[in-house]
Amino acid sequence: MIGYAVGYIPFVRDIVTEYIDVILLAAVAGTAIFIAVHYFRERAAAKREAVAGITTDPESLVLDPKTLEDGDHRAR
Repeated sequence: MIGYAVGYIPFVRDIVTEYIDVILLAAVAGTAIFIAVHYFRERAAAKREAVAGITTDPESLVLDPKTLEDGDHRAR
């Protein structure tokens, strides 16, 4: 709602209209940077665990099928 109202400010509307492609590319690039940082941090942590001999049981990573079968858990 606030973004819609801000669009009626002539100065903001003109800038966004002219540079919308740059704004959207910056948003996508920013998101990609966060994803890359998270990926490399997790990769480094996995390597450290492998060197330390810490193993993760693959079964602990599997989602319990009952979670999907039970459906919505909201109060009824």
